[in-house]
Amino acid sequence: WSTDIVAGVELAVADGVDVISMSLGGLPFPDDPVVQSVDNAIEAGVVAVVAAGNDGTSGNTINSPGNSWNCITVGASDDNDTLAEFSSSGPLPDGTMKPDVLAPGVEICAAQWADAYSDYQCLDNNHVSIDGTSMATPHVAGLAALLLQKNPGFTPLQVKYAIRATAVDLGYPFFQQGAGRVDALAAI
Repeated sequence: WSTDIVAGVELAVADGVDVISMSLGGLPFPDDPVVQSVDNAIEAGVVAVVAAGNDGTSGNTINSPGNSWNCITVGASDDNDTLAEFSSSGPLPDGTMKPDVLAPGVEICAAQWADAYSDYQCLDNNHVSIDGTSMATPHVAGLAALLLQKNPGFTPLQVKYAIRATAVDLGYPFFQQGAGRVDALAAI
């Protein structure tokens, strides 16, 4: 699957996108080509926002490519600012602290694909309520796009640090919450 993901990241860069949102993940390994493609995209000026994974808060569970130092790695919290028990956490094996931030990722009502999650419908027959860092990641990708709209000259790392610097500390260890839950209004 990594070949297709690398090709997708490269195409996004070639197409001139500003933000890549990646709600996917796999086991991290040295010289991971997916991580390298994400790092290349960031070097080319694209903000990469990646789901941390859903392997729990016990530590050292961040998925690839969320283990890229340069990307914005997103964990999940609920609407009461409680860390989601499934949200993957760091640190990375090299000691890098991840995730970067948390965003809402519990009981998120989203468009339904085919009959997936049909037992979890919300609003109507076309929407389902889903949990996961994959549901949290698009919130942060949208925030990154808003930051770039307001500050067109920002680099990917400036976007990352603006989001991290304005996050709300929820009181969890850094390796579980990163800087905390994103605060869009404060970031803008």
